[in-house]
Amino acid sequence: MVAGREATTTGATLVSHSNDGDGDVAGNIRVVPASTNSLPSNRTVSRGVIPNVQSTFQYHTEGYAIINEKQVALGESTCSSIYSGSGSQQLNIVDLGQLCLERASSASACISTMGELATTYGYYDAGESLFVTDPNEAWVFHVLPDSTGTSAIWAAQQIPPTHIAAVMNAFIIRDVDVNDAGNFLFSANLQDEAAVLGWDGEAALDFSLLFSAPPEPTCKYTSGRRVWSVFNTFAPSLSLPSTYEDYYSSTYPVSAAPDEKVNATAFRSMMRDTFEGTEYALGATSPSPLPGGPFGSASRWKTDQQVDNETVCFERSISTFKSIVSFVAEGRAWLPDSIGGLLHFTPHSARAGVMVPLVAGMKEIAEGFAGNSMGVLGRGTSAFWGARFLYNMIELKSEYAVLDVRKMQAELEDGVGGNLTAFVDAGYAAGELTMQDVQDLYNENAERAVQEVWSLSDSVMMMYADGYCNGCGRGPRHLGYPQPWLDATYTNLGYDKDDR
Repeated sequence: MVAGREATTTGATLVSHSNDGDGDVAGNIRVVPASTNSLPSNRTVSRGVIPNVQSTFQYHTEGYAIINEKQVALGESTCSSIYSGSGSQQLNIVDLGQLCLERASSASACISTMGELATTYGYYDAGESLFVTDPNEAWVFHVLPDSTGTSAIWAAQQIPPTHIAAVMNAFIIRDVDVNDAGNFLFSANLQDEAAVLGWDGEAALDFSLLFSAPPEPTCKYTSGRRVWSVFNTFAPSLSLPSTYEDYYSSTYPVSAAPDEKVNATAFRSMMRDTFEGTEYALGATSPSPLPGGPFGSASRWKTDQQVDNETVCFERSISTFKSIVSFVAEGRAWLPDSIGGLLHFTPHSARAGVMVPLVAGMKEIAEGFAGNSMGVLGRGTSAFWGARFLYNMIELKSEYAVLDVRKMQAELEDGVGGNLTAFVDAGYAAGELTMQDVQDLYNENAERAVQEVWSLSDSVMMMYADGYCNGCGRGPRHLGYPQPWLDATYTNLGYDKDDR
């Protein structure tokens, strides 16, 4: 998701991202330092080398590049595209994000950098989208391999400063105005590539319709329902339909003004969305109580199984147990870049993790957020395993335990974290805090958050073990089963009343 600076309560630009994997990578954040290079020299990329530049900026990465010292920030989403790469193309989306943040000091410069390099050295990855922000602007960038297997096709559209937008594994740029250089950037080959596909030069150049493979080939609403949920939450006055014939026949806009201005708290909440309060809810308010189990789990553990030779299509929500990391980044023009670039970050899922504040100028990150490993549980020290452990512990009594998690998150993110950010902003601006002080304060807070997450996982176990509510404050000690779930299961066991 992304929000322009005039769509937010603070005047910050916002961008969010979750890197959703398959449970085999531990989430970390690390710092790539700035560098000065001798020229001519080469930089290694995924498939070979490209020429270096004289100097590079520091940036943070979690695998995908996140934010650099100039407050340029990225949010990635893999999309479907009609072309796949060949062996001659050198760059993928990870390369492009890294090259952008090491070389660009603005969002538009980032897009130009990625676009030029992708077309020059070739792009071989899947179709990809990046939201690209700086403290003043927000853009959406799409890229895919070209038809020759040697270069790339790309386009970018500026998001109006009063708007929000969302990309959920499907391109969103529609009609590219090739005469509007202020709001559209695109590859030199875009019109020729469109012509290969039948574009006549008269009709609008619909980027998504021309260059996307079907984004939802198996489960119809995998992408669209999440986009709908964002607009339904932030701009309900649009009354957008939740169903459609196919994704690109839907009426979802590229971007829209929210009914009320948003902030980082609202974006963090949206990153935890499981459609609660709608007819598609996965958790406690689900209209179908069986898939979520007796206590309303919002998780759907495996989504490619079949019933009667048809793939089971549970809703895919924004929040998922499959997340490697989740974050919200802010660009704040009124502050020095080193602290103006504010990152709210957690390894694993936003649903159970605490998004701690970190800033773009930090040169070292707390070990609990930077040193996680799949092979070491790291009880009490690992932020990734802490969030993952708590996520799974919640499953004991999902509809109750998730309330305990939300209480902790609010206290640590809006309370402790928010107060810390205000203190740092004021102290650094007044010259009372050095960058080392800032780094120490944020890292100490991050490590405290790790301890709180692990502590809550123990508390959840003690409160909800063995089917009880041991001082949980959510109901009688003997919770039993929620009546809707009991009605849906017990009456279908196949027994006569006389046999029970």
